[in-house]
Amino acid sequence: MAQWSTAFINNLPDASFLYIEPGGSKDSEGKTTPRSLRHFPVKDANGNVDMPHLRNALARIPQSSLSDAVKAEATAKANRLMAANRSVRPLDTFWRAAGPDSLDLQRSGRGNPILSGELAVFNQWTEIRSPIEGHFMEQIAPGAFKKTLADRADRIRVIFQHGREQPQGEKPLGKILDMPNDGSSQRYEVELFQVSYVDDLLPALANGQFGSSFSARDIKSSSERRPEPSDQNPDGIEQVTRNELMLREFGPVTFPAYEQATAGLRSVTEDAIQPMLAEMFAALGLEIPVIRAAALEPEEPEQPEEGEETEDESSRSTREQETSEQTPEEVAEPSWRL
Repeated sequence: MAQWSTAFINNLPDASFLYIEPGGSKDSEGKTTPRSLRHFPVKDANGNVDMPHLRNALARIPQSSLSDAVKAEATAKANRLMAANRSVRPLDTFWRAAGPDSLDLQRSGRGNPILSGELAVFNQWTEIRSPIEGHFMEQIAPGAFKKTLADRADRIRVIFQHGREQPQGEKPLGKILDMPNDGSSQRYEVELFQVSYVDDLLPALANGQFGSSFSARDIKSSSERRPEPSDQNPDGIEQVTRNELMLREFGPVTFPAYEQATAGLRSVTEDAIQPMLAEMFAALGLEIPVIRAAALEPEEPEQPEEGEETEDESSRSTREQETSEQTPEEVAEPSWRL
């Protein structure tokens, strides 16, 4: 959990706190004084819930000296925030890919092949539509890779197809020479090894047949659950900013054809996870699952057979009314189809 200093907390608006004791006064900015009357900060200055601080508040509330009634009120409010801001994305590791324009193959002065490219463009909103991760807008902050490159650059590997393709497998393709960050994008420069399993890839790389992809663990993100509709987000879906990522690996991948332009990052988490599931299920002798975006792409309703009775408008209206009156516990959550 990122530490919030006393000065930072004191500068937060009242709305950032779960509970404010009565008896104080407001300063010129509308914040309660003395600041000691404000308890359990859980939102940042922009009003975004900080999940680590929210979880910390839930642990601290029972230990506080506040009355039992206030503790119950604060706990209930925290639980409501937890439910409203709990991510629908069950994974903290994800995979992203960019099109053929994102990498380039050249030769060094010694004749060695040099693979260079763009890992990610910063502050660029991209729509993520994934049956595993969910449906949201995503952008990567300029400093997202800074810590991972400073702390573990020697452990980051450049591999082909996320290590799923033979004969390359998880064998490294080359040595990372540089990972420049110009404030607008994260780039890379890799000197490829002169070995047969790399040589097999060179013709396709030289002819722009591969895109680039990376996998990363989400260390710190901020999100806005219900933003105002905008040009880049006309439907006002959740917006997620990746503030800190732990880069695991990156490299060239075969890139599927899309009807839309290839600019920007795309979620390829399903492509990465599918082989893992297939191997696991095959080892157990079970049918290999296929991930489909069931909740994102509703199925067409089946047409009734000739002569089969259909539901009239009155029955449909009654059924819909009964469904709308169910409590959240009675209404089953949509499940991903495996």
